[in-house]
Amino acid sequence: MVQVGKWRFGEAVWIGLVLAVQGFGSALAKGVWDANWGLLAVAERWTPVPVWLGVVVGVAGLVVIVLSRRPVRGRS
Repeated sequence: MVQVGKWRFGEAVWIGLVLAVQGFGSALAKGVWDANWGLLAVAERWTPVPVWLGVVVGVAGLVVIVLSRRPVRGRS
């Protein structure tokens, strides 16, 4: 866990960052170049992946980041 000021950044922030980059990056790649990349490209090998799934994964990553940012109590 990394602490910056009163905020702590643990594993949930890193997971959220990975989800956001993978999701929004895949949605952008699908929209611009008509090709997936990252985790959704791997999933597309086995099953069809809808275009909107990248945006959903990106938003889920942002939600994880926002929910994991909470102040550290009891230390000054």
